[in-house]
Amino acid sequence: MKKLLILTKAFPYTGEESFIEAEAPHWKSLNFDVYLASIVTAGEKRNVPNNVNVLEECDSIFRSKLLEMVFYLIRALFSRTVYSEVSSFLKLKKSKLTASVFLEIVKQCAAFEKEKVRVGKVIKLTGNIDVAYCYWNHLTCYAACFWKQKGKIRKVVSRAHGFDVYEDRRKGNYLPLKRAFKSEMDKVYLISEKMTPYFIENYGFEQSQLAVSRLGVCCKNNQVLAGKSQSSSEIRIRALSISSCIEIKRLDIIFEGLRMFALENSGVQVDWYHVGDGPLLSGLKDTVNARKPDNFSFFSLGYMSNNKVLEFLSQEFFDVIVNASRSEGVPVSIMEAMSFGVPGVAPDVGAVSELVGNDTGYLMPALSTSKDICNGVAAVLHDSERRVESGARIRFKFDANKNYRNFVAGLNRIC
Repeated sequence: MKKLLILTKAFPYTGEESFIEAEAPHWKSLNFDVYLASIVTAGEKRNVPNNVNVLEECDSIFRSKLLEMVFYLIRALFSRTVYSEVSSFLKLKKSKLTASVFLEIVKQCAAFEKEKVRVGKVIKLTGNIDVAYCYWNHLTCYAACFWKQKGKIRKVVSRAHGFDVYEDRRKGNYLPLKRAFKSEMDKVYLISEKMTPYFIENYGFEQSQLAVSRLGVCCKNNQVLAGKSQSSSEIRIRALSISSCIEIKRLDIIFEGLRMFALENSGVQVDWYHVGDGPLLSGLKDTVNARKPDNFSFFSLGYMSNNKVLEFLSQEFFDVIVNASRSEGVPVSIMEAMSFGVPGVAPDVGAVSELVGNDTGYLMPALSTSKDICNGVAAVLHDSERRVESGARIRFKFDANKNYRNFVAGLNRIC
């Protein structure tokens, strides 16, 4: 039987890539000998179908992370890859080649050198691979493309999400290596329609290389009614946010927007629940405690696994889920909340507009302000039609069973 190699960052280990959990059960329908190799190989292992062989013998030969980093930096500097990428950057004329941009290119090329070695070790364990499926259109995908050039992999397919798509998130507005390996990618599955013209115009992909394959969440016809629908009232609202506590998520702006709403509606108790942790959480707590009005409460719930988030959403009622991120692909957190009838207030970045619109929530300008959030929350409160339409939008476009069944069928056809 032909061999399929699935390459991830952390799945099935640790809590990262939680959205793969809805896709993984469908891998049992793959008509291959299936191997799964993640960069992370330690921690609690999540469930995968019985036909998936999880590879664990691909650890680094270096005992010191510092020594490993220095080795691959030197290896990158003496390779042709760095200088080819610098030449590519200069030809695009997107920005100046500063020292920080050059260093970022070197770091990315060093990480690519490391991934080449890791994927090479995987291939030694499995033998030549018919199809490599890379969950991210990034360094591991480029490494698979390298081994395709060497005749060890026959076809390379990849998903593309957000951070691995948009160059405005990168130093110098440049994403190294993608253009260099685009011709080796047999199919790139984009999670939104908006990404198609971006890949064609920005990177030079052919239309035939691209397909839209949306992510999905588990949907039931009665899911919108699953929460405790009598929890909120005219004198209390419950707002939810789900994200890592990092700068790009702009949690400070969410607080300012909800704070503004509380100040303008002094007779309403505003309860803000945040799911997620990260380096900015402690500072956020301090800011909220110092500046919150009397009718404002903040509940930090910390990290939750994907299953815990879904369980939480099924048991609790929320009036709105709020997102103020500077950049997104298709935010799974909003998708999950909307499946339970929670309307979204979110900025028009990435493919957010495929989820959030005037019928399912409130779509803010791309660089949203606290006033936008305040207005958005006011617009969606107690709107039963938006709640129903939110659930309907997810069932129509983002049903996990339908989307992942079709995706696996596409992988089977690739071979």
